[in-house]
Amino acid sequence: MSAGLAGRIELGGEISASSLGFGAMRLPGVWERPKDPREAHRVLRRAIELGVNFIDTAHAYGPETSERLIAEALHPTPRS
Repeated sequence: MSAGLAGRIELGGEISASSLGFGAMRLPGVWERPKDPREAHRVLRRAIELGVNFIDTAHAYGPETSERLIAEALHPTPRS
């Protein structure tokens, strides 16, 4: 199944987001550095493969743990 099936939200100009996002609170080890960060990286990359281009996170998760995992997993990612 693809997140693209849920549709897109136009944010203006050439920017849009998938209607179906990913909540970073679901990442393994969100409250502290996970024992196996590669698992979190796999989850994030799979979300992108499925068409998600909006990842919701909050400073309260970690703090900064989910943001670092996202950056490690997805940088550099080509624009779509």
